[in-house]
Amino acid sequence: MTKETENWRDSPIAWFACLDRALREEDFDLAGESQRQLNRLGVSVSFKQKKPASVSRHFAEQLKSLYAAMTRFKKRNESKN
Repeated sequence: MTKETENWRDSPIAWFACLDRALREEDFDLAGESQRQLNRLGVSVSFKQKKPASVSRHFAEQLKSLYAAMTRFKKRNESKN
């Protein structure tokens, strides 16, 4: 191994690129290792996972459906009493 190939391990840019790729590919083991190496080099990285719009839309539809079912259930119980 040459000195140049060893130096990448001390490069925050290389580990940040590695972290970015790991997150895009959902390789959380590699993402963890990348963050540990960045921390070792004195670089703190934080991020929030964004949910795709389709997931949020699906969740909203499920909530709406659940609310409608609860309302029907409540009305049925009120009419029995």
